[in-house]
Amino acid sequence: MLFAPHPDDESLACSILLQQAVHARAAIRVVYVTDGDDNPWPQRVLERRWRLNATDRRRWGRLRRTEALAALRVLGVNGSAVRFLALPDQKLTAMLMCDCQSALERLAAIIADWSPTDLVVPSISDTHPDHSALAVMLRLVLSESFSASSTTERMGVWTYTVH
Repeated sequence: MLFAPHPDDESLACSILLQQAVHARAAIRVVYVTDGDDNPWPQRVLERRWRLNATDRRRWGRLRRTEALAALRVLGVNGSAVRFLALPDQKLTAMLMCDCQSALERLAAIIADWSPTDLVVPSISDTHPDHSALAVMLRLVLSESFSASSTTERMGVWTYTVH
């Protein structure tokens, strides 16, 4: 199971791993935590417009979802193995500092539902705030929700860095 803070992080950091997992016929799950919809500079450049409103940002998030699914398809990962949580982009650190309990519960439920043998997660040392915040959230989930469980004893946790 791979957790990606934004669409494209999985391809940038783990494309070879995903290809090898497909080749080994491993069960693959990819969880996108945000849609990456609050990244205005690339959007401004590609769309050649300065002002962006909420509708523009939602459209950008949909485009990033579509591109992520296309990239996974090229890698051989089926779209049915993907889940988008649509948490607020560029705000995971703020969530972590204020109230992230519902997000932690969602992450814990996903891990419990799929019972993965391995988790691939962002590194806490990644310099992008959403990446390191997600790393902390997942550590909290594993320590609070699965600490007494044999699930985490069997589960490998692997980290990746994008930034």
